[in-house]
Amino acid sequence: MCPATGSTFFTSPADAGSSISQLPILRIPWLPQIAFCAGWDYSDAPTQAGWQSPGRIHSLTPGLQPWGFLLHPPQTFRLVMTSPSLSGRRIAVTRASEQSGSLRTLLEERGAEVLELPLITVTEEIDKQTLADCMLELGSYDWLVFTSANGVRYFFGQFMKLFDDIRSLGLTRVACVGDATAEAVRAYYLKVECQPKRATAEDLADALIATGSLDHVKVLIITGNLNRDVIVHKLEEARAIVDRLQVYKTERTDLTGHPAAAEFRERGADAVLFTSSSAAESFAAQADALNLGRNAKVPIYGSIGSQTSESLRKAGLEPSFEAKSHGLRELVDGLQKALTKTKA
Repeated sequence: MCPATGSTFFTSPADAGSSISQLPILRIPWLPQIAFCAGWDYSDAPTQAGWQSPGRIHSLTPGLQPWGFLLHPPQTFRLVMTSPSLSGRRIAVTRASEQSGSLRTLLEERGAEVLELPLITVTEEIDKQTLADCMLELGSYDWLVFTSANGVRYFFGQFMKLFDDIRSLGLTRVACVGDATAEAVRAYYLKVECQPKRATAEDLADALIATGSLDHVKVLIITGNLNRDVIVHKLEEARAIVDRLQVYKTERTDLTGHPAAAEFRERGADAVLFTSSSAAESFAAQADALNLGRNAKVPIYGSIGSQTSESLRKAGLEPSFEAKSHGLRELVDGLQKALTKTKA
């Protein structure tokens, strides 16, 4: 029974084995976060809507902000009010301001308050002569290697200015590090043919070498100004012919006098999330601008991957958790688990 209108929440009976598409839909626009239960508290997934049928438990997508729910027949349904999983948590994100949107959305979907600390800026930087040389030889490369989503973004920004068809890449195969990079590549309807399980430069080089002999194989690596040369060195040792094209630069942002830094000093945060080594290094370098006040909440630190964790430790900051795989959703999942343990 709806506490506001007196309306019932359930619809007519449906077969317990019905598919989701066959079950009736009830729209309740005034209630954004609920769970429906049949004699059972749906407490292990507070941001889901779910229902129970004999022998089966069903649920909708985690983090969904639903406007309507699929309901099972009226047995004895109890309404359970739930809170988003990060409700009341204050999370600082350290991505470049123009790139924090996806992470911010994932956090806000789970109820978090988000503070943006733009510790780095990422801008396009390409040597025109090197670009021209690489583009002239583009069809001769066997592998096109991306080490970040930024590389994908800026490379194809230039590519599309010169070519009007993605097929101009010819038979070049694509390799990349990390799920975010792979997703950016697939946005151009390209297949990622080599992606290591661990998102590190060393693992990518090993994965490429494992594809077969690289003797005289031509490889174009798309990088930024701070990328390590480990991939280049390992591939050259495997007798590959390697060219390197820098398409962007990453710089530290001076947060002295920045309102976000002042807010962080005053209030602190439950956690600070790091998605790159450059952000971790910038955070440590700007300790004075980010020094917490007496009453500020001391945060835990979260890392997206092993390289970022290593950079944090080198800066004297021990990560409380690391994403299981190199992705933003995995980072937020790790955050949720870490904060649950902290609360406990």
